[in-house]
Amino acid sequence: MLKQGNVSEVLPAKEFRDQASLGHVNSYLDADGTLRAIRLLDRFKSEQKDQRWPHFSLATLVNQQPSSRTLESYHDENIFIPFVTQGDFQRVSFVDVLAGLIPTEQLKNRTIFVGMTATAMGDPLLIPTNVGGRQTPAVEINANVYQALKQDTLIKPLPGFYALLINSLWVIVALYLMPRISGTQQFLVTTMFILLGWLLSYALLFQGYWYRSAGLLVVLLAIPFVWNLLRLSRLFNYLRTQVQQLKRQQNKKVFRLPNYHGLDTEDDLKAFLNIIQISDYRLTVSNESSYEPIPAVVLNQDGGITQEIKLHLKGEQKILFLSFKEYTALEKNKLNILKQLLLQKQREEKSSYNRSQVDRDVFQQQLALMDDFQQQVSVSQALFEESIDGVAAGILVSDLTGKVLFKNTALTELIDTEAVTTQDMFKIIHLLNDDWLSLLREAVLLQKSVTVEAKVNPLERSHKQPVDVSVSIRCLQNKVDENLIPLAPMLVFNITDISSIKQAQRSRSEMIDFLSHDLRSPMASLQAMVNQLRSADLSSLDMAEVINKVDLYSKRGLNFSEQFLELAKIETDEEIEFYEMDLYAIAQNACDTLYHQAKEKNISLKLDIEGDYWISTNGEMLERVLLNLVSNAIKYGPSDSQVTLSVTALETQELEAQQVEVCVKDHGPGIPADLSQLLFKPYARGKDSNTQKAQGIGLGLRFVDVALKRLHSQIEFESNEQGTRFFFKLVALPIS
Repeated sequence: MLKQGNVSEVLPAKEFRDQASLGHVNSYLDADGTLRAIRLLDRFKSEQKDQRWPHFSLATLVNQQPSSRTLESYHDENIFIPFVTQGDFQRVSFVDVLAGLIPTEQLKNRTIFVGMTATAMGDPLLIPTNVGGRQTPAVEINANVYQALKQDTLIKPLPGFYALLINSLWVIVALYLMPRISGTQQFLVTTMFILLGWLLSYALLFQGYWYRSAGLLVVLLAIPFVWNLLRLSRLFNYLRTQVQQLKRQQNKKVFRLPNYHGLDTEDDLKAFLNIIQISDYRLTVSNESSYEPIPAVVLNQDGGITQEIKLHLKGEQKILFLSFKEYTALEKNKLNILKQLLLQKQREEKSSYNRSQVDRDVFQQQLALMDDFQQQVSVSQALFEESIDGVAAGILVSDLTGKVLFKNTALTELIDTEAVTTQDMFKIIHLLNDDWLSLLREAVLLQKSVTVEAKVNPLERSHKQPVDVSVSIRCLQNKVDENLIPLAPMLVFNITDISSIKQAQRSRSEMIDFLSHDLRSPMASLQAMVNQLRSADLSSLDMAEVINKVDLYSKRGLNFSEQFLELAKIETDEEIEFYEMDLYAIAQNACDTLYHQAKEKNISLKLDIEGDYWISTNGEMLERVLLNLVSNAIKYGPSDSQVTLSVTALETQELEAQQVEVCVKDHGPGIPADLSQLLFKPYARGKDSNTQKAQGIGLGLRFVDVALKRLHSQIEFESNEQGTRFFFKLVALPIS
């Protein structure tokens, strides 16, 4: 009852109070207007007293069962009502009871609640089990409360300690898992946690406890969102830091490719077409706005093909017409290269346009900058790898433990094995005057670039010869930007093949020895004879003998000089002219030239040629080869013997070119075994079979070996005690 804004307590009449129990029927609705809980004890405070009233249903239960529980055993807290479904309570009309239509036995020993069930007349309320917004009469709500009290099934709030423990455990597990799983996994885990939380709440409800899980479910939904928001914030800060570093690196003067390197102007186009050998082309202006650099093929009336290609030059769209008489694989490759250049330019233009569209978005700007830099890194890395792999020198990079981080193809070919550790390389590359451990310590500890000479000894399974190499070792460390992650020290090995250099050095030493001894000896003999003549009585000298000695010394010096110059000339890379020659004429000229030399030792020269053979060769060089071979046969052969120069046709398969064998044979003592290994090296000389003295300067057979290789042949020999046979093969031309 309201009285001047205050609630007043109005009790029933005393006659009723003395014969019945009193209780309140106050209802406290939730925020959504639904009744879920009641207060078993409710306080009424006034100026005179502080009165606690039990709920009407509790008062009814205590009145019926005074010995079960007292009112003092209950607390004035909210208790949730386990509402039963419709039909659990039997209803009868109050009018039928008054009219005696309801049997007394049906009402006997029952607790009867009297009230209005018509929702339009009573005080109905919404309960959680209502469907479609239908309200439940207050008398039915009181019956539910009474039944729950009688059966002790009222639902109590879960104690705060246990609720806090469950919520904390759930949140801790979620916080532990979220940073360690991906976005998809976060969604699945969050869904699973929400489902488990709902199942836990449902299970506790059956145990008589009301667990407020809505807050936990909201927190579980918020954790992935908040965590990803923090992660995105960290990522954004990282991107901003990286972008600043990228900008600083781009401002530095370091090696960096431009965004586009290709066709910008007509001069670029002309230079490119000149490189790929396209001369028949026409460039016109196009009025179309589309830009697709895809060649369009047009068949010409003369059987040729015209390719139409659209391109941009200096902001203008043009059409390039390329005409081909034949469309072979070579022409396809040319067009493919041109297409790659044009597509690259198209991608760059589209990229520039996309960047202009996101200039207002800071995040998009940073992503675009990082994308551009990533493309630069990819291109630079590919260029670096291709460049390093194409270097003739072997390059190997390893860490300080010996693990190989990178090696190029040249190194693998040089050592003829796949090096996994530096020890694999050390087993094949042998240092001449040092050991690997000392060199590595010097390079790492003293920060020196160490260079030494070594020799590569291939594995036994390889048939390669040992190779002279130069090994350079350098340790890279502390060579990075202070803002970046420090680079771990690495060893860089540069192995260069110096066989040609060492061979040149050996040739130079041999040449110096030759110039200082063999070429100088005839001149020194002439000088000694001149000094002798100055002090002698000229009238007593035999002038013929003097002239013969002068002639001998001068011819020897001239011969040495000619051989040296001929060898030097043939060892150059100068192109040799080939022409058709009669092999018989070349052989005959060689024999005629050496006739007098053979006659001096009473050696007969025999020319044995079966057939008429023409070859494609350099006549002068081939004749010089025969002169050297026959001259050596005369020089080292015994007197009163025979030297044979023969040309014999070899048996060949059908459709193969006819080959002939050119052979020079003598009847000397043979070539010593120790000299046979050095026979074709410069300055290697044998001994005259008559005088047992070294003859010549050792350049003749060296000339023969080099000259025949330049003439696409190879000198071979057979030697025993009965004589020596030098021979080589030539391809004969077909004679029509």
